[in-house]
Amino acid sequence: SKEQWLERYLGPDFLGRMWAQHLASAWAWRDRPNVLVMTFDEMKADLPAAVDRVAATLDVGLTAEQRERVIHRSGLAYMRENEAMFAPPTLPFPGPSKGPRMIRSGKSGGSRELLSPEDQARIDQFSREQLAELGCDFPYDEHFGRA
Repeated sequence: SKEQWLERYLGPDFLGRMWAQHLASAWAWRDRPNVLVMTFDEMKADLPAAVDRVAATLDVGLTAEQRERVIHRSGLAYMRENEAMFAPPTLPFPGPSKGPRMIRSGKSGGSRELLSPEDQARIDQFSREQLAELGCDFPYDEHFGRA
């Protein structure tokens, strides 16, 4: 259930903690010349430009055909057609599972469809606390827009 997921996510040894560790480790490297940090919204606003930035960061030359293929495979339609490639491993929840649906709408803020404002506030507070505990100065509220 959503409630089971939320309680596990907010636990000290589960996904929320791992997410904070992942973000903190990537954020610590953000100023290295071979690291590119982009948000989903930045990529969504101009996917071709995002592909160009990734290729430039990696110093990879793309032909026009390769570039178009990367753009196509980074799009919502392709991801929906190949959703199993993007799904996380099955979580250890009791009961039958059809597997998580990862590719829903292709836009930010979709959690509002599933989580109450109170649940979102709990996740935000937990995330801020985990990042602070790790000494990470990632501007959480700037990127996630809730205070």
